[in-house]
Amino acid sequence: MAITSSPLVSTASSCRGLLSKCIKEPLSNHPTIYPKYTMNEANRKAYNKERARVFDWLSWRANSRVCMREILQMSVDGPAVVHHPKEFDTHREDLSQSIENVDSFWDKETTRVLDVACGAGNNARDALPFVKEVVGVDISQDMVNAFEDRVPNSRAHVIDFAAETGEQLGQFDAAYSVVAFHHIADYATVTKNVASRLKSGGRLYIIDFIKGGSSPHSQAHSGAHGVAMTENEAQQEGVAHIHGFTVESLKTTMEKAGLHNVHALTGVRNFCWMNQEEIDSINMDQQRVNQLPAKEIDGSIERVMPFDYVLVVGVKP
Repeated sequence: MAITSSPLVSTASSCRGLLSKCIKEPLSNHPTIYPKYTMNEANRKAYNKERARVFDWLSWRANSRVCMREILQMSVDGPAVVHHPKEFDTHREDLSQSIENVDSFWDKETTRVLDVACGAGNNARDALPFVKEVVGVDISQDMVNAFEDRVPNSRAHVIDFAAETGEQLGQFDAAYSVVAFHHIADYATVTKNVASRLKSGGRLYIIDFIKGGSSPHSQAHSGAHGVAMTENEAQQEGVAHIHGFTVESLKTTMEKAGLHNVHALTGVRNFCWMNQEEIDSINMDQQRVNQLPAKEIDGSIERVMPFDYVLVVGVKP
């Protein structure tokens, strides 16, 4: 395996410098520019039947595994905010092995879980070994169909938590949203309505890109997930928050939704490697792509982007 770039320890800083050059003027400098589609319309267009196939790619599966491992291991004991630097690599994720050291909160016999913005079910597949049931929810019918095709013995529903409470779903012991909140314009209302689905003692987990991190999502967006996109273009693609989230913003959102005992984890970084097909699917600027750190695997060149995350969990009184 030939390395054709600087070591991973310098990857984040080199990517950050490259991505910073791609950022265009913020939309606030152009107040008369508006998105062509609403966020929901744009997200339905982006996450359609054809897009479902990308959820089976290694980079997507491995990235989901990294996020779900942090959720399943997260405790609500100890300091309210923990900065624990740890790095992961999508090439080193063994998807054939189950997640270990899961928090005692999860119970295979009783835990009922709500998967918010469930996509094609990658996160649910990682959660299922530790819970009784995962119910998926998405605004895209195509994603709901893909979820039910990929997740054994599970159901999903088309529900927009920005507009409804999902009362018909019943109550849950836990809910999570994985790298989806940056697509949700009114995430405060979504958080409040999802929290209403929790039983007393139930937990809501949100993991997304941290503001100021090295990931392109924390600095700019292109196509679905990339670089060199204006805020107006991002809105047309259904990306509502291209700069990521702070601990305080998510903590405050949870507290306003009626949750307490809020805990946060920062320091999680995943080096996500993508081949050319994966890169093409997210419409990244090829000139910038060619400058990203790369290595050769089985005769194919793959390039890497670091994704920096913040994880926040709150408890229903």
